[in-house]
Amino acid sequence: MTDRVLRQLREGRTVRAIAATSGVSEVFVSTMLDHFERLGLLDEANSLCSSGLGACSTTELTDEARVACAGCPLVI
Repeated sequence: MTDRVLRQLREGRTVRAIAATSGVSEVFVSTMLDHFERLGLLDEANSLCSSGLGACSTTELTDEARVACAGCPLVI
């Protein structure tokens, strides 16, 4: 399970999407995200975001962020 969550996080999927496809809660995925960051297995993509909207974080996406990120190579 943790390998599947880690792979999807690396693909840039949202916490909500990972939870839905993995059959686990969003809280579980968020906890795994925090754990993987502490272990140094993941980096934040916010520094790569040219929109400045921080859409690569674990928060809910706004409509503005969805439009600005439509061409992003990371899956949202």
